[in-house]
Amino acid sequence: MLLFNGMYFRGSWRSPFAPLEQREAFYPAEGRKVSVPMMRSRGAFRVGHIPELDSVAVELPYEGDRYSLLVLLPNAAGGLRSLVADLAGYSLRNLYESMASREVEVTLPCFAIETITRPIPVFSKMGVSDVFSAEKADLRGVSSAGGLFVQDLVQLVTVRVDNSSSVLNQITSSSIESRTGSFEKIVADKPFLYFVRDISDNLVVVAGKVVNPEDRPTTYKTTVVLPTIS
Repeated sequence: MLLFNGMYFRGSWRSPFAPLEQREAFYPAEGRKVSVPMMRSRGAFRVGHIPELDSVAVELPYEGDRYSLLVLLPNAAGGLRSLVADLAGYSLRNLYESMASREVEVTLPCFAIETITRPIPVFSKMGVSDVFSAEKADLRGVSSAGGLFVQDLVQLVTVRVDNSSSVLNQITSSSIESRTGSFEKIVADKPFLYFVRDISDNLVVVAGKVVNPEDRPTTYKTTVVLPTIS
C-alpha cells in the first residue's frame, strides 16, 4: 500500500504587507547577491533576540489568529547552517517565552516552496516500524485483505508567502511612509528558517528554510531539525 499526503498553505496576514516598488538585495551565500521581490510591514509583532541561537525571531500572525509564520533569522551572514545545528534539542517554549510584542518594521522576501518528503525513516527512528513491515503490519481495520502493509509514504507540502491584498497593501504602504518614529528594523535579506505555527494547539505545522527566494517553486527533499516544544 502506498500513502500520499498533500498540504497547501497560503494565509492572509492580519497586518498586511506592502510590496516594495523595487526588487531588493538578498544574499543567498557569501559573495553572492540577487535581487528579489520584497514586502514590508510595520506594526506590533512578537520579537525575540535569541543569543543561544545567535538569531532574531519574529512572529507574523495570519487572519483569524489560529496560525502564524515564525521567522528565525541568523544574525551572521552564512549563519544558517550553525542555526540549524543549534536547533537540535532547543525548546520552542523557551523561544516563545523570550519573545515580546513591540513596534517593528519587518522586511521579508516573497517565496514559494514545494517539498516532497518520504518520512518512513523518521517514523522508524521514533519506534513506528511494524506498519511498514510485510511480516508485522496489522491493517485489518483498513482492509480484510491479508498481507497489507505500507510500502511507501510520500508527503507533498507547498508553502507560499507573499503580500495578501493589493488594496490593503496600498494603504499600508502609504501609512509606512507617513508614520515617523524609531522602529527596530528586521530585514530578512539572507537565508533563514520559517515555521508555520498552530497557535491554539502549540504545534509546528510546517517548517523549512529559505536559501534563495529567487528560485522558482521547486520540488525537492529537505530536512529541518525541529526544536522541541516541551
